[in-house]
Amino acid sequence: MQAQSLQKLSNLGLGLYHSGVEINGVEYAYGGDPNNSGTGVFQNAPLSVANATYYQSYLIGTVKDINKVYEVLNVTKLEFKANEYSLIHKNCNHFAEEFCMQLLGKALPSYINRLARMGTWVSFL
Repeated sequence: MQAQSLQKLSNLGLGLYHSGVEINGVEYAYGGDPNNSGTGVFQNAPLSVANATYYQSYLIGTVKDINKVYEVLNVTKLEFKANEYSLIHKNCNHFAEEFCMQLLGKALPSYINRLARMGTWVSFL
């Protein structure tokens, strides 16, 4: 999508942005499989996923137990396989929200995946 189209969506309170979860200088995200790891969940340097558009960073919370992070990540990975990626039903925003909910009990701001939710309405019709 061109930058002008993205700006128009943003002006409407919609956006097509990438979400990841940064922990200790590593971004965990979901998408195509850029590292060929066999899973749709991958890790990268923060804010550096190729072809991703970032909008803003948020502090959702903090975790002191790194073992808990890896336990939750390993369980969440099972739900987000590379071949199941869908812009509307299972995207990087869905992953980030699920990971944060399981890890911190906190959801992402509701507008982050608004465009995908609207897409489910269209596919329903």
